[in-house]
Amino acid sequence: MSRHAAEKVLWLVGNQPDETERFKRDRKEYLSGFRLEPHERAWLEQLDVRRLAQWGVNPLLLLGVYRAVQGPDSVPEYMQRMTAGDPR
Repeated sequence: MSRHAAEKVLWLVGNQPDETERFKRDRKEYLSGFRLEPHERAWLEQLDVRRLAQWGVNPLLLLGVYRAVQGPDSVPEYMQRMTAGDPR
């Protein structure tokens, strides 16, 4: 599968409040409704923003999803997760 399915999930979760709530309630169940490869499913379930960005997903899309799921004050945590292990 391509990034397309994963990006569709991310767009829905980040832009549709009902989808956000479904994802927050039970990530595993929510993701079962999409055709995803095991690694895609794991990264989305864990909301592994760094891994998803390294895979080519747009960081702004990821930020929107992270804020929708973790709350509007989660930007510092998002930035920390995106740069964890970064030697800069």
